Amino acid sequence: MRYGLNSNDHKVEFNKVKDILNFALDNNVNLLDTAPSYGNSELVLGGAAVQDFNIITKTRCFSKKFIEKKDVDALVNDLSQSLPLL
Repeated sequence: MRYGLNSNDHKVEFNKVKDILNFALDNNVNLLDTAPSYGNSELVLGGAAVQDFNIITKTRCFSKKFIEKKDVDALVNDLSQSLPLL
């Protein structure tokens, strides 16, 4: 997507993604931040084998004081879609 490294419509090549992740691990960086709204980032990261990382993925926002069962179901659905990709 047009954000960060890709803000000029450049896509990071998959082999470079793997290089970046290996560099991160070699330098004790083991936390990745992603979200379904970050384009295909979860799919790319999952293809690059991120099992050695801790991953934070954003979920939908709940603005109510208490969430209802339908909200929980939606959240579980979101995570169920993200997990196989990662």
